[in-house]
Amino acid sequence: MAIEDAAVAAQCLARMPDDPAAAWESYSAIRRGRTRKVQRLAARNGKRYHRAGAAAMLRNTAMRLLGGERLLRNYDWLYDWRSPAGLSIT
Repeated sequence: MAIEDAAVAAQCLARMPDDPAAAWESYSAIRRGRTRKVQRLAARNGKRYHRAGAAAMLRNTAMRLLGGERLLRNYDWLYDWRSPAGLSIT
């Protein structure tokens, strides 16, 4: 997230170098939805992966049945991030 934040912040500042307050507002608007989604996922995973006993056994069985590739595909949206179109500073 920090790398993404830095990339978007740099792009916003490059587009509005004379108005850092507006650049910050733009940055916040661009990042808000994604960071909320990541926070929700982290909270869910915290509950999911720290279960014990029968709940942990059920989770482990379900994960084995799904398979690693399918489980990882659930995270494509997170790990395949690209800077939003139109923000390029090249």
